[in-house]
Amino acid sequence: MCLNWGCIPSKALISTAHLYEKAASASEIGIVVDQIRLEPNQLQDWKEKDRQEAHRRRAHPLEGVHVDIVEGAGKVVAADAVEVTKKDGSKERLQATKGVVVATGSETIEIPGFPFDGKSIIGAKEAVSLRQIPKRLVVIGGGVIGSSSAWSIRNSAAP
Repeated sequence: MCLNWGCIPSKALISTAHLYEKAASASEIGIVVDQIRLEPNQLQDWKEKDRQEAHRRRAHPLEGVHVDIVEGAGKVVAADAVEVTKKDGSKERLQATKGVVVATGSETIEIPGFPFDGKSIIGAKEAVSLRQIPKRLVVIGGGVIGSSSAWSIRNSAAP
C-alpha cells in the first residue's frame, strides 16, 4: 500500500500542493506568478513516474542481499515455508533458510452504507489518482492517506 498508493503517491501530491500554495502566495515576498493553474493529468503522470522510481529504488538493494521478491497471495504453510498463488493462478512453495518476511499490503475499508462506486464514493487509492479536481469533497474517516489526499486536493485547486 505505502509504495503503490499510500505514502509515496500521497507525499508526491502533498509536495505539489505545498509548491502550488507557495507560488500562489509568492507575491507577498515580491515574486509574481501569473495565471497559476494545476494540470491534474500531468500531475498524475508525474506522480506515477515518482512511484515507479521509488519502487525501483526499493527493490534494487534487495537484489544484492540474496532476497527473492515474489508477488502474489501468500500463505504460511510451515514455520519455514510459504505457498504463493501468483496472478496467473500458479502456485509456488518457497522454503526459507533464515526467515520469512510477510508484506501483506492492505485494502481501504468500506464503511457500511457508503460502498465505493468509483465515481462519487471512492477510497484512498482512487483519491490519490484523481485526474479531475472535485468541486466538493467530503472525507469520511481520518486515515492518513485519505486526509492528506483531501488536503492536497483542496490546496491544489484553483480558487
